[in-house]
Amino acid sequence: MYLKFYGLSSQPFQLTLDRLCVYFGSQQKEVVAQLLYGLREQKGLMVLEGEPGTGKTTLLDLVVALLPSHLNVYPCWIRNPLLREPIDLLEAVLRGFGQPCDRSARISEVTEQLLRFLTRCRLMETTPLLLIDEAQALGGDAMEQLRVVTNWEQDSRKLVQIILAGQPELGRRYLDAPEQEALRQRVALRCRLGMMAAQETADYIRLRLKEAGCPRTDVFDAGALREIHRYSGGVPRKINVLADHCLVAGFAAQAPVIPAELVASVAEDLQLPALVAEVPEAQEGEALAEQYQLSDLFRAFLGEDEASLPAMTAQRN
Repeated sequence: MYLKFYGLSSQPFQLTLDRLCVYFGSQQKEVVAQLLYGLREQKGLMVLEGEPGTGKTTLLDLVVALLPSHLNVYPCWIRNPLLREPIDLLEAVLRGFGQPCDRSARISEVTEQLLRFLTRCRLMETTPLLLIDEAQALGGDAMEQLRVVTNWEQDSRKLVQIILAGQPELGRRYLDAPEQEALRQRVALRCRLGMMAAQETADYIRLRLKEAGCPRTDVFDAGALREIHRYSGGVPRKINVLADHCLVAGFAAQAPVIPAELVASVAEDLQLPALVAEVPEAQEGEALAEQYQLSDLFRAFLGEDEASLPAMTAQRN
């Protein structure tokens, strides 16, 4: 209802993934660079942790989209891993890779079938990639089966690359507990995606508006940007919800520029507590121009140009 009023061509704060409008702050760039590096070097088991709404799934989708064809990556997504038993996990992986799966088969038969499939992929120089979202929901026995799968190698190379993405519980339950030492030793890369800083929140909002066709940069005034960060805590999903409601309220009030008072009022209506005490004033930055170069940047990173490898990532690995 507010699109024409604010000069927008599409919804700027929709919650569904839009790979053409992914904000890259310092955290996002670091995480994507590490995961792309891990896949190129076939590190094996990688982990991405973050609070709900911080954009883990969005970044993983983007990583898959950025993978160049010469890497021959064959992805398998498990997005709702409410899997408790080892055989449930193995069957889900087989189905995810498009392989037939006999539900009456014994676990030894399913295990052998998956091993044969992964071995064939290696012979065809294809890299199977298993991505498990919300991995903290995996049952303990299923996670132990996954650890066993990480042991499968041929010619000193892992048969499958695995990325586990999950909430902090993933780390507390499966990586940091003393009894999980065997699994922890197999994690080659462990990344964390946190909340955005105040300046990044402002840049994120401006980017979303720009990509939605907005010809202006002052739809939200400086105070409004600070309030959105204060009530969202820098979590993209919360920013989207609050900013969208503010545009609706701004349209209803016929306010061409949304002030801080309106944001505070909307946050109160949504029963959102303030998550940040003091927020510095956001400045106009250069982050927007950066967005359009990232696809080329990471494709170059995956090519033969070793100079494009971020120094801190190289040192860590």
